[in-house]
Amino acid sequence: MKTTIAEILDPNRSWFGKVSSFLKVYQQLYGLSYIRNAEEISSTFYDYCLKGKYFVVIALYNSKNEFFVQRDFAKGGKGWEFIGGWLRKDELFDQALDRIVEREAGNSLMEAIPISIVKNSYFTADGKKVSHLGLAFLGRVIHDVVTTQDGVFSRNPEKFLNKGDVKILTLGKKVLKKAIQKVPMEEVTVSKSKLVNAIDKHIVKPLTFNFSSNILSHRIYKHATSVGKNDKRLLIDVACGDDASILKIAGASKLVVANDISRRTMSDLIKHSLNKRVIFTNQNLLGLNFQMKFDVVICKNTLHHMRDSNEIEMLFETLRNLGKRIIIMDIEDPQRNFIAKLWNGYYVNFLKDQGDFFVTFQQFKDIIELFFVDNEKILFEKIKTVKGVYMLAVIDQEKGSGDINYKN
Repeated sequence: MKTTIAEILDPNRSWFGKVSSFLKVYQQLYGLSYIRNAEEISSTFYDYCLKGKYFVVIALYNSKNEFFVQRDFAKGGKGWEFIGGWLRKDELFDQALDRIVEREAGNSLMEAIPISIVKNSYFTADGKKVSHLGLAFLGRVIHDVVTTQDGVFSRNPEKFLNKGDVKILTLGKKVLKKAIQKVPMEEVTVSKSKLVNAIDKHIVKPLTFNFSSNILSHRIYKHATSVGKNDKRLLIDVACGDDASILKIAGASKLVVANDISRRTMSDLIKHSLNKRVIFTNQNLLGLNFQMKFDVVICKNTLHHMRDSNEIEMLFETLRNLGKRIIIMDIEDPQRNFIAKLWNGYYVNFLKDQGDFFVTFQQFKDIIELFFVDNEKILFEKIKTVKGVYMLAVIDQEKGSGDINYKN
């Protein structure tokens, strides 16, 4: 019988079991293939290989599509390799990924997606053997420059890399070639001002939490967790941002995939998610594609970031293909409400937020009804908060229902 994600993820397992389970989940979610490498090593390097079991390796690239390589000191510095390293016992793959990129490349990840599982098998001349399992990621960094003395960006590093990394590079280039488009830099970076971010995080958000964010999070939690059983529910948030409520939802689900185009935005969530069943990914939500359907798909504060009607259609098509229950939430056109207009000015002028494709509640209902016209049950609702009126749609893709309900 084929193993399912629900069967793979089993609570109360050791760290090794947990990492192994997550590795299998990655394989199922993304349909990852294996890269297998075998190599004879020295006794000295064999001793080093005993220090770890699971690892990450990252094909880092910049805005010029140049890849970052560093000297391979396991081979006396004569060769080159992609950066990588062991998972610590207080980490899963996401935590290790961010730590290693900052340490080895002096850079920060903007985006990261897994592209392969890697199995390295080593043996010595006297018959000793050891093997490692890891995830290979394709990662885009924020800065095009290098701040380490042992690394360099190269457009065509194939001739410098070992055979295993060449395989990873080939996969990475295929992924880049298939990408529908790069998201504008302003959509994936956050404000450079630490003071601005601190004011928003420690003053504005706490003051407005009970009158806005908490109301919206509670409503999403209610609709997200009323589908299926907690120990079976698979859920994806296609644009989670820095919203910590996704971790609460993860506590009531079998597995949550948290996607956001900006890895920096979700950095705090990654740090605090070790004991949660969450996998983080950074992809353009217009091109999200997984090997299975989710029970629940959450899409919040995203609609107004679309740039035209074609992108809205692409967004809805993606959501429809991802899962069974679709939850869409967005702010109503702030120009229709004085308080909402002030808050929009705060987000645009102070936090440098992007996106201005706002719609009215009637337009919101009309475009959703137009796209999800067949065999769906739809609930619409308006939610009043201190920041303005939010629009909610809960779409159940159940054949033969076709019901539309409204809550004002």
